[in-house]
Amino acid sequence: MSEDSGVKHPMSERKKPSLSNTVVWLAPSQIVTCTIIFVNVAVFVAMVACGMPIVESDGQMMLDWGANFGPLTMNGQWWRLVTSMFLHFGIVHLALNMWILWGLAQMTERLVGSTGFAIVYMASGIAGSIASLAWHPAALSAGASGAVFGTAGALLGFVVLRRDTFPDGVRNQMLKSMATFVILNLVVGMSIPQIDMAAHAGGFAAGVLCGLILSQPLSAEIIARRRFKNLIVIMAAAIILPFVIATLPEALPDISARMQRLSLAENEICNTFNTDQAEASRGVIDQNEFADRIEENVIPPWINLREEVEGFSDLENADKNYLEILVRYIRCREESWKLLVQGLREQDEAKIHRASDLSDDCRTELQEETQAKP
Repeated sequence: MSEDSGVKHPMSERKKPSLSNTVVWLAPSQIVTCTIIFVNVAVFVAMVACGMPIVESDGQMMLDWGANFGPLTMNGQWWRLVTSMFLHFGIVHLALNMWILWGLAQMTERLVGSTGFAIVYMASGIAGSIASLAWHPAALSAGASGAVFGTAGALLGFVVLRRDTFPDGVRNQMLKSMATFVILNLVVGMSIPQIDMAAHAGGFAAGVLCGLILSQPLSAEIIARRRFKNLIVIMAAAIILPFVIATLPEALPDISARMQRLSLAENEICNTFNTDQAEASRGVIDQNEFADRIEENVIPPWINLREEVEGFSDLENADKNYLEILVRYIRCREESWKLLVQGLREQDEAKIHRASDLSDDCRTELQEETQAKP
């Protein structure tokens, strides 16, 4: 049989490995992808073991575990940009992110290498967290979606430049799939207010940039060149991300920390009153001296406390309903102490008892209203 008969020898098929075989050969495992998924699941399991509901999340617990929150993150707790990437608002949030990540990350890690993918994932996740802060600095945010969208962006960036690597049909199909992914998530994100679209956009943009930098032909030489390109991405992230952070708006005040300080001030004022009251009961001071101490050591700092709490209502991230409840309580206690002073000076037992009853009513009303608050 002639060699030009058109029949191919079986061995000729083995001389050119397929694209999928080449990709598998360059990165036979997805160690980083598996590790990331394991860490996300492990953190969620640990939080559930510590009392977090499986379906819905506990906002305070998410905050304690490192969720992204402008008043804390932007006032020095920058580590939240990273920790928030591994926290999720319930099992559905976790499962959806990990499912999408698994579908995208396998190919991405093989194309850019395990080290390159780890860099892409972290840079995109941090970029998503920063974008979230810029868009809604008073909101509590968490989740791997910024990094997941960064993975999609990196895959897109890699494929866009690789006409010399991917067959046109494969490349076009991948670009169509990525376009469908972006459009679908854009539609879903705009229809569900709880979805952090800023984090998605920030992570995706960072991922595209990383993918463009890391993009290169799939060949034996790729392994040697990956370290250099990984270094370029690290240097770019080290320059760009701090610059973006510097352009963020002024940090919102940490109202929770201020409220804790006010709580300590309240305790100190009440302890002063209780000490003076105990001395009056033992006869160490008379009623007029007790009234003087209330007017000098209790009422003035209590008024300062009220004025500071009233000033919180002007802050963007203030819970105005709760502040109204708190101000009513402080005014009520202020009124009870003034009534007590009148009763002490006039030696009017009825006013003294009304002052005590009013003080008890203030605390009861505060407890009932805060418990009823959604």
